[in-house]
Amino acid sequence: MTISILFRVEADATVGTGHLMRCCVLACALDRLTPVACFFDHGVFELARHILTRTGVKPQTNTLGGPFDLVVADVGSLDATSVLVLRAQGRMVVSIEDWPAPVTSADVVVRPNALPLPSPEGACTVCVGREFILLQPAYADLTPAPLTENVRRVLVCFGGSDPANLTMRFLGLLGSLNRRAAFRVVVGPYCCGTTPLLEACASMPGVTVLKAPSSLADEMAACDLAIVSGGTLAYEACALGRPAIVISQNEDQACEAAVLATEGAILDAGRHDRISDAEVVRVIRQIWDNPAKRLAQAKRAGLFVPRDGALRVATAILDQLKFAATKANVVSGARPR
Repeated sequence: MTISILFRVEADATVGTGHLMRCCVLACALDRLTPVACFFDHGVFELARHILTRTGVKPQTNTLGGPFDLVVADVGSLDATSVLVLRAQGRMVVSIEDWPAPVTSADVVVRPNALPLPSPEGACTVCVGREFILLQPAYADLTPAPLTENVRRVLVCFGGSDPANLTMRFLGLLGSLNRRAAFRVVVGPYCCGTTPLLEACASMPGVTVLKAPSSLADEMAACDLAIVSGGTLAYEACALGRPAIVISQNEDQACEAAVLATEGAILDAGRHDRISDAEVVRVIRQIWDNPAKRLAQAKRAGLFVPRDGALRVATAILDQLKFAATKANVVSGARPR
């Protein structure tokens, strides 16, 4: 039986693409366990199709209006009223959140980060913590390249929108850094100032642009060092055991980076607006020039962030959906299928 899923999510230059990526990751994980039909609203459909292009999942534009088997919302914490609105469109509501709300009535609540937050109230199923971080299923399948003593390949990515223009800032520091490597620089679909950014990359030897890739899994698995912003990017680096320097775009990312740094899984450079260019260079050199530190950090990172969080979430959702269907059949007197 095919399960129909409506994803309610935003992606733009303000919120970036992280929330949409999480929804696409969950779509892939669910599809590995059962046939699915995934629907996205018109505003994010083309980007969702781009992200899912090599996964076998073929998204559709939401023109049905419902009812769906599942409604998955990644729009921040949902209150009871919001959940009721979503419930009118589907049999079961899944809420993906980053921060706790006082009360929720979603059927499944997913909080895919390592922050020590209290569990939500009112949900039937709760998936909270580092075991449920939503990474593309490809991360569970990859064998990362062995780390080399010298840094030869560096992945640089500051998200789908890079609102603080950290990519351009990093490029301006390469001269001061004075370290040679193959720099793989990601330019996301909503990055500001794309034209000058691409021109700057083209003028720099050793810099290769990756424009809006559908996945970073292969690039992350091949790098010797990742220089990224916080959130999902930091978790991706950790899951593949890559040494990582995290420069946070905002306070939410800074809080998550602090947890990872405490575990020795990343080197936390701090928030972008609280660290000078000279300090950024110093932090990068600190790990670049210390192979033992890079190897130790990579080992801790790989142990701290599991790679199969998305499949754990998908399994929990399907179990709850099966439970709800059985309960409905019992109430109606019908036989379970």
